[in-house]
Formats: sequence, structure tokens, C-alpha cells
Amino acid sequence: MNIRHAALPVVFIAVALFFAARSSSQIRPKTMATPTPAPPSAREIQSARQSFAGYQKWRLVNAQPFYIPEPLAIACAPIAMPSDSDSPSGATSGSHPSKLGKFIRVFVNQKGRAAMFTPQGFNAKNPRFPAGSVIVKQKLATKSSRAPELLTIMVKEKAGWDAQNGDWRYIVTSGSGKKIYAQGKLKNCQACHIPRKDGDYTFRSYLP
Repeated sequence: MNIRHAALPVVFIAVALFFAARSSSQIRPKTMATPTPAPPSAREIQSARQSFAGYQKWRLVNAQPFYIPEPLAIACAPIAMPSDSDSPSGATSGSHPSKLGKFIRVFVNQKGRAAMFTPQGFNAKNPRFPAGSVIVKQKLATKSSRAPELLTIMVKEKAGWDAQNGDWRYIVTSGSGKKIYAQGKLKNCQACHIPRKDGDYTFRSYLP
């Protein structure tokens, strides 16, 4: 047998394997790395701080701290947080809430006051907060705690800012408000509030 002719099948097989491997690599789905959310910019931090500055002087919605169970407490405490040196009792913001749940005190600014106190119950109207409304929730370790461990804030932006989520901007800060951990269209906050779409994405279960 001619050696050159005998080598031809081997060449064809090698070429076929090459193109088969190339085709397989092209159709194999690529694993995409999950992007890490960018930290708030200096401008975003400044805007966030201005939105709730002096909130302690606003209308206190619930004179008695309102208890929230563990699942809700965890949902309102982002897992990946740096250590917060100004949290009370040496608490760290990266740790999960205790299994006893948490308590909240709620403040609302003048712009959102009327909507906040819209009557609830049978035949009551659902609230509609105007742009500029701000709601601040202090997260407390116990009912008698004076200093909050965490602040979660809702800021009503102009219509169209995020229409599918009620145009609310969410902000998460340290208890003192000095450190802005996250702000903007926060997915974990939106997921928690979206069932309350009819109530303009607010719960108001803490109302007296």
C-alpha cells in the first residue's frame, strides 16, 4: 500500500476531531462572573446624607418601638457590611440580627406626613406619597435601646425614577447615619416591599 495514501484517513480523522472540538467549545455556555455592586460614589453619599439630615426632629410615627420578627430583621440587614465602629455595644453590621428579632422606630418628614397617617382598615384609602417624602426606620437591638444599630431609609423620587418600584430610593446606613453602606435601587429592599404595591410599597403596620 502506498504510505501516502494510507496516511490520508488519519489526516481526515484529525481534521474532523479538530472541528468537532472547536464547535463544541463555541456552543458550550460560558460561566459569567457575578459583578460586584459598585460602592456609592462621593456624590451619591452626599445626596443620601442630605435626604435624611436632622430626621430625629421629624414626626415620630410610633411612640412605642415596634417588634419585627427574625426573618424581616435579617432581610433588612445586608450581609456584606464592613465593621461599624460606631454601632452600640460593639455590634458589627456584618453580623446577623439576634434570634429575638428587632424593634423599629419610624420617622417621616413633613412632605410624607399626610400619606403616612392615611387611615388604615376597612374602606380606607391606600397612601400615595408625593415626591420628596422620606421615611427613616431606626433598627433597635431591644425595645429599650436608645441608639439604633442600623438605619434604613426610603426616599420618594420624581415620577419615572423607578416606576416599577414606586420611584422609591433605598438607603442603608450605620446607626449613626455616618456610614452609607448602600443606596439606590436596592434589590433586597425592593423584593421585601413589592408585595405592598397597593400601599405605595409601604407597610405601616407600625402605626399606633
